[in-house]
Amino acid sequence: QYLDSRENTGRGDLVVTHLYLLLGCALPIWLEPPLEQQIGIMLQSQLDKGQHVLRLTAGVLAVGVGDACAAAFGVRFGRVRWPRSHRTVEGSMAFVVGVLVAARILLHLSSYGSDSGEHKESGCWALFAALVCTTMLTSLLEVYTQSIDNLVLPLYFCFALRVFTHSAVG
Repeated sequence: QYLDSRENTGRGDLVVTHLYLLLGCALPIWLEPPLEQQIGIMLQSQLDKGQHVLRLTAGVLAVGVGDACAAAFGVRFGRVRWPRSHRTVEGSMAFVVGVLVAARILLHLSSYGSDSGEHKESGCWALFAALVCTTMLTSLLEVYTQSIDNLVLPLYFCFALRVFTHSAVG
């Protein structure tokens, strides 16, 4: 049920869907340089740490949370289909909400979202705006990506988040 239609385990085919899932979750971690190398100093702002945490967890956020929320909610409650896709608008909204909630929890756990006063309010809103734009675009990409979404979505999410946080905050 969760395998790509081209994967036939009865014939002994390699199940690449699961490999794409593992790679999709791992590649953002492997590709993201350590925070100290990015900034060049040991003491970074909480904003830098927040951006870094979100980019490191791009795979889990996009596939583990967003794609899973979209599938579960879209199958159960989805009524309006996107043009030329079997995916639903309701599933895409669940993708966005799920990723934003999970990202807020991650930021809070990484102490970026704490009320310590270390970060500027404008930086917090800029990061939130970048996250919303990135998440919405990733959910739209998910609508029209077929069998390799487990690999493509995390890479796109990580790249788009880097671009949006650099332009919004940087």
